[in-house]
Amino acid sequence: MPSELSIVVQEANRQIRRLLAGLSAPGVEAQDAVLAPGELQALSRTLERVAQRLRSSPPSQPPEEPSEAAIREYAGNLKTLKRVLETVQGSLARKRDRLKKDFEHLHSARAWSVAYHTIRLNPNSKGRPGTMKTLSS
Repeated sequence: MPSELSIVVQEANRQIRRLLAGLSAPGVEAQDAVLAPGELQALSRTLERVAQRLRSSPPSQPPEEPSEAAIREYAGNLKTLKRVLETVQGSLARKRDRLKKDFEHLHSARAWSVAYHTIRLNPNSKGRPGTMKTLSS
């Protein structure tokens, strides 16, 4: 019967493999990788459970063979996950910066549109202060 440590590590390995498959599937570029809401939180909870089990296992007791193999796979999965998440993080940072710029451009275009319509509604103003009507007036 597998130990609790072995079960927790195997579940973590399945979860990491599933996440990696979604992030590094063929044809999916780092900039297109999408995480479902809560995926990282669920992974974080699983990794914390593994850490708790590893801390609570006595160091003097050698791990059983299935646990040892699962732990080796777990270590490799963590290294791969770290590499993939670093790539995705960079991509997400670039997307965030692009969205900020798009928002600034949209805000500027909106301000220009409001000013244009304000002047258009009151063509006699010729931009003189105090003579412009606003869309709300």
